[in-house]
Amino acid sequence: MKYVPSYAATAALCILVFAMGASGQAPPVQIVIDPLIVQKSAPVQIVSIKADGDNTLATVVVKNATDRYIQVFNIVWTVLRPANCATNGPAPGVQQLMSAGHQVFAKAPGPGGGDRVLKPHEQIEITSLSLTRTDLLDLAKKNNAKKLRVQVGIAWVNFTAGDHFTDHDGPPDWFDPAAIKMGILDDDDATKQACE
Repeated sequence: MKYVPSYAATAALCILVFAMGASGQAPPVQIVIDPLIVQKSAPVQIVSIKADGDNTLATVVVKNATDRYIQVFNIVWTVLRPANCATNGPAPGVQQLMSAGHQVFAKAPGPGGGDRVLKPHEQIEITSLSLTRTDLLDLAKKNNAKKLRVQVGIAWVNFTAGDHFTDHDGPPDWFDPAAIKMGILDDDDATKQACE
């Protein structure tokens, strides 16, 4: 899957504005994916996100930021309405609208390549995620939002240790406790996205 050609050079991961309806029917909705949130100590880092057609998460590039082999990890995205971003009426706080995740294995090369470990410092593309602009616009309409922020991050990682696999139990240490309570990934980012 490749990025939409009309945005490829100038608007990859920029603030994108999509009209919800014909002129005069509804105000445009901002869908913000860039800048990427930073989970500084996460063992897998999000490098880039590219859209293709209607899919805003068509290609997500991630990198193993450790010296360890990773068996599997979970990528998660959450959609929120930032503070003061209601189309009508007050909305002083951040509101999480939806969240989803996907378990990811690195794939062996070639047709029908099976699952394999993610090597230390290896970078891969994930092309199996889906979050459509159509669904986001529908979410905005149902939740009185003139702006949506999409945060993408890593929920958990399982490392390999010889012939054994080790789980990272409990809330990951790279998660912001305040953000966890709100059901989002990055509280500071959510605050910065507030509407005036």
